[in-house]
Amino acid sequence: SVIDYAFRGLSRGRPSGRFSYTNFYFQDPNFDGTFLVSELVVLAPQGFPLRVAEVNLDRPAQKSEQGGMVVYRWRVEDAPHIEPEGHMPHFRPLLPHVALGEEQSWREVWADLRENFLGRCIPTHDLRAFAEQACAGRKTRREKAEALYYAVLDHVRDTAGFAPAHVAFVERSGNRLLLLKTLLDAAGVPADFAATRPDPRVEPAPPWHLPRPDQFDGAGPNGLLLRVALDGHETVWLSGAGRYYPFGEMPVDRRGGWALVLGDAGPEMVTLPVGDPSVYRTAAERVLGTLQDFVFEPSVEGPTVVKCRAAATGPESSFWKERFAEVDAARRKIFLETI
Repeated sequence: SVIDYAFRGLSRGRPSGRFSYTNFYFQDPNFDGTFLVSELVVLAPQGFPLRVAEVNLDRPAQKSEQGGMVVYRWRVEDAPHIEPEGHMPHFRPLLPHVALGEEQSWREVWADLRENFLGRCIPTHDLRAFAEQACAGRKTRREKAEALYYAVLDHVRDTAGFAPAHVAFVERSGNRLLLLKTLLDAAGVPADFAATRPDPRVEPAPPWHLPRPDQFDGAGPNGLLLRVALDGHETVWLSGAGRYYPFGEMPVDRRGGWALVLGDAGPEMVTLPVGDPSVYRTAAERVLGTLQDFVFEPSVEGPTVVKCRAAATGPESSFWKERFAEVDAARRKIFLETI
């Protein structure tokens, strides 16, 4: 017999924060190899609040006690090989795997995620003055929110770092939603941060009975959203992912996904709106239009001139508009030649 792959990992000591072992797969998630035997053994102190999520396993863990420890043992033999195919579903629902974590509640997850924003959204005198100027003449919450949204997109040129709102305002660089939330507070428009995850058709849902902060993205440019309460019962979701995103649009992978709203009242889990695709497309085309006509000579040996028109639709087209605005004609030519 031949052993294709074998390993043993040892980890001692308590990690910072709560214990979490995201996923152990009993088959190769890259589908490169076939395992004859795959085994996971976990030793936990007696009384430790360990939560387990088992997926696609024929039998649960074998439990025993050894020297004051509880031993969990999972074993998978002769798992069938999966041949990868184009456009196949995400591998996570297909493969047998185990996720482990220290028991915690959704309120504890909510509190952990809210810590990212503590002290970062304090409205200084300059920020209040900026909000007052941007909202001049606006009466409704929608008018104020839209004016502040576009003012932030125009003011903050890039999204480097996660500095407090007043720093992002001065340096014109940082997380746009931190600044926008601060300005909305100054203008009296209620808004809450929301950590999100993609539509389950894009990324499979995690084991919800094992709450963990890493199940939601609360800091990335696509993951963090703002839920803004407008007039009446109307709400709008805002993204800081790009300078040319239309008001009320969000990244494609978040539409229909999940959001953990991080408001003061406590954790709130909601489904993000899907929206009307035709309206979505039209709004994006109004913002972007046609990128530009690009003319270049593909060969120095002849006078042939190739005219290339590149057009993009959808909310992600704002990324291309922002990207092309940052480079000169020579770099645009190189970029198009490598597409």
